[in-house]
Amino acid sequence: MSSLEAINGLKTSATHAYLDKQYAIACQLYGEQLQAMISYETPGTSVVSDDFGLMKAQLFSNMALGNLKLDDFESCRRLCNAALIFIAHPG
Repeated sequence: MSSLEAINGLKTSATHAYLDKQYAIACQLYGEQLQAMISYETPGTSVVSDDFGLMKAQLFSNMALGNLKLDDFESCRRLCNAALIFIAHPG
């Protein structure tokens, strides 16, 4: 399985967990997806793009929503701020 397939697999698993109202697990999986993306972007790779940055913004937004559902408002606020940074500066 390629790194991109693994990243997409984490997203699918996280989305299923969220839809099953397993918000803590969903947030953990979204975080793992984010870490996998960061690892994939190491110097020498050619995948770094605005699309990847916008995907990170979406991940931060998803984690924020999960934290909101868990009543963790401070984490939700911090994750929303991170999402806004990636929206403003995706690359």
